[in-house]
Amino acid sequence: MFTQQNDKEDIIIIDIAKISEELAEEETVALFGSYAKGEGGLLDGKPVNDYDLIIYTEDREDFEKIAYRIGSLGLNNLPEMHHLKPSEIENLKCTQQWYEASIDLMMLSGKKAIPFPYWEAHDIPYLDAINSLERRAVSMLIAKHEMLKGEDTDWNKVMGQIGKMVIALGDAILIKRGVFNTSYRTRALMLGQDDISELYNTAVSYKLLSLPDLSKDKIWEYWNITRNYYYRYVKENQIPINVGNALLAIDETISKDKLKELIIKLNAGSWLWL
Repeated sequence: MFTQQNDKEDIIIIDIAKISEELAEEETVALFGSYAKGEGGLLDGKPVNDYDLIIYTEDREDFEKIAYRIGSLGLNNLPEMHHLKPSEIENLKCTQQWYEASIDLMMLSGKKAIPFPYWEAHDIPYLDAINSLERRAVSMLIAKHEMLKGEDTDWNKVMGQIGKMVIALGDAILIKRGVFNTSYRTRALMLGQDDISELYNTAVSYKLLSLPDLSKDKIWEYWNITRNYYYRYVKENQIPINVGNALLAIDETISKDKLKELIIKLNAGSWLWL
């Protein structure tokens, strides 16, 4: 169902090669996330997902120097770089992010692999999924702000932001069950009997393939359905929310300027221009 666009995948290969060639042998850097597991999407020949990189070094200054060099390579997509210290690895707490990295890791440079602890899916704390839902409540507010721009609306951005919430909701269901899987395809199949299945399939298909091509009216509907599902989920699971309350409080009468003020009050103003 979700097949990578192989005719353009050389763009990813070229970018990853550039990063590897920039690094010295003693610098330990690894790729994880969508492109490490072969599920990263492309839109108009450009990567639509982050290049998630782990820079494994004790010294913060070394991390910043390596990150700067990588960021200056002129890649097709700006990488998101994560600092991980060898002194912290033994006691590293399991999160969804680090669990995925421990399973799907592509070493780009370094003499040895990063020695992540051994974790099972049930080790991911449900609290991590709850925190993700709070972050994705901001994504929904950003999507709504973009939708209110009218003719200047970037509908790809809107779908991307809504999809982040949908995927976070589906992932929360699986994490609570202790059966999370790092593959989007597999997670979509695992949710096949749940009432979020159709929403999740749409979000994953869009994330990986930028499909389906929905009309503006359908995207407005998709946003409302997603918010309603979020409301039901946090209520049924008695999840305490902060940003989520702001999401649930807005209605169709809110103006773009008022929404912008709200987003800035939530210390998420920089997200408006991502």
